[in-house]
Amino acid sequence: MIFNRNTLVPEFQLAVGQPGSSFTFEVAQMNGIPKEMLRKAKAKVDGQKIKLDKLISDLQRDKSILQKLKKESYDANQEMIESKHEFEEKSRHFEERLETQQKLIGRNNKYLNHGKKMSQFIQNYPSKSNVKQTEYLKELKKYVTIEKSKIETALRKSQEAESLKEAEQQQKVKGKKKQRNRVVETEMPIVVGARVKLKNSRQTGDVMSLAGKEATVAFGNLKAKVSIEKLQVV
Repeated sequence: MIFNRNTLVPEFQLAVGQPGSSFTFEVAQMNGIPKEMLRKAKAKVDGQKIKLDKLISDLQRDKSILQKLKKESYDANQEMIESKHEFEEKSRHFEERLETQQKLIGRNNKYLNHGKKMSQFIQNYPSKSNVKQTEYLKELKKYVTIEKSKIETALRKSQEAESLKEAEQQQKVKGKKKQRNRVVETEMPIVVGARVKLKNSRQTGDVMSLAGKEATVAFGNLKAKVSIEKLQVV
């Protein structure tokens, strides 16, 4: 169990496979043992042992600092990913709104142009000449037929684009399902003696035995029963 070297307060972290410092002299000093007695005690202990104990303590401290920095880096990276996703979502929403506005403006412009054209037809309508009226109505009918054909063509292209987009989305979903199935199929089975890791961490160990859906795994000096579903061969 890791202890804070300065306060000797336990940090409630288990360091597997790592020797721990006894903090013998530090604990003695905190409990009021005279410094002179501690000095004499240190003199009777092998100097290499004291250096080793200090080295282990320093390593524990450095490891604790690195773990803290690693967690801070991970948290910062997660925040960056979330911010990126949020930005992409807002950007996509903005582009959709912009596209909708552009379509609305385009449709309104068409209605405006049609209105102007019909206003011209009405103003120029020859109300006193039957011959001119017939020719004028032919021209009006031709204009209406052409505009209707344009609208139908645009509507057909829009429907085709929507159908193509939907087909592409379905194809992507099928591709992702196939990829997940391939990943599952290529996973190696869990057997006794296999080197495995926990899927949600980097902790690795060796499978000692299997019992149903559980495996006994040795993580350094620590043995634990783990569900096979949580393990992956490395």
